[in-house]
Amino acid sequence: MSAIRAMMTAFVQERPIMDATDDKILRILRKDGRITHQALAERVGMSASTCQRRVEAMERQGIIAGYAPDQANWKIANTFPNGGGNWGGSYLTIPADGANVEEAQKLADWLSAPEQQVEAFVNVGAFPSQVDAYENADLTAFVNDYFGGAKTGEIGAARAEAVTVQPYKSADYFKYHDALQNAVNRVFDGSESEDAAWDTWVAEVEAL
Repeated sequence: MSAIRAMMTAFVQERPIMDATDDKILRILRKDGRITHQALAERVGMSASTCQRRVEAMERQGIIAGYAPDQANWKIANTFPNGGGNWGGSYLTIPADGANVEEAQKLADWLSAPEQQVEAFVNVGAFPSQVDAYENADLTAFVNDYFGGAKTGEIGAARAEAVTVQPYKSADYFKYHDALQNAVNRVFDGSESEDAAWDTWVAEVEAL
């Protein structure tokens, strides 16, 4: 396991998980950081909502952090009611008929251990799912300069611990989510005022 451990440690430390589509998105954004999600999606060949989620994931990971130079006041507040939201996640599965089930289980246990999750958070911003990680000093002391020096690890742990109910996403979740995100984007790109974007979103939701 020592060789696998060294390999996975280097992987976590040196690079977030990206694919060719993410790389294409980054190349386009480097040339035009103000491109709309719709236009960006058309250039990479996917839906606007899927493209937007990829961009947001790279923003959270710190891959994208400086393409909006006029936005110097980003902050994270420890005020979200009833805990935080979950943007998604991943899980590890091991086929029962695999050739190396025992070793694969050891690797999965190591990858999902609090220590590795904290290391991933410090390097790429992926917040730990293991509650035992929330008191880790590397997590609670972590400061993110992009968010005005906020202690994002400590804030994230506080929001996670404040969750008192199990979140539920209905089959229509992304319809509402995408409609709201599109409304926000219209405000940012100047195609609608804040009031007009809100009214449009309400009308779209009522029509769902």
